[in-house]
Amino acid sequence: MSNDYSIFVVDDDSTTRLLLNAMLGNTYTVECFDAAEACMNRMNEQLPDLFLLDVGLPGLDGYELCRQIKANPVTAQVPVVFLSGHDNPEDILAGYNAGGQDYIVKPFDVVGLHHKIENLQRIELDKRALAGQAQASDELASLVMANLDEYAVLIKFLRILN
Repeated sequence: MSNDYSIFVVDDDSTTRLLLNAMLGNTYTVECFDAAEACMNRMNEQLPDLFLLDVGLPGLDGYELCRQIKANPVTAQVPVVFLSGHDNPEDILAGYNAGGQDYIVKPFDVVGLHHKIENLQRIELDKRALAGQAQASDELASLVMANLDEYAVLIKFLRILN
């Protein structure tokens, strides 16, 4: 979609980081981190539009990083997708329970990952559009309510005249 969509990749495997940067870097702004703590430090300066997290990270694991992302009101709405070699149902369920929007097992399909990212980007754009429409509806409702109050005064005045 566009290069102004930013993705933070957190994976301790340098080959995976290089692969994701190469395959996504032409379409998106990609920053790669080898540990959760490095990603968290960068989040103090800039927030991404999407997190791609490995589960097995040194120090803070991907699940805990996701829980911290979702617990912070500033980052809670940023989607998290797990990319992991952990493929048993318990690990996948743990990813969803931690707050992940998706869980992709390595090795992953490059085209499929692009489509998932495009879908998440489209969902975010739709959410922003709906939020704008909701705000416009609230403003219109407030205006209508204010006008109804004025009309009530006018009707009361007309009744007095009759």
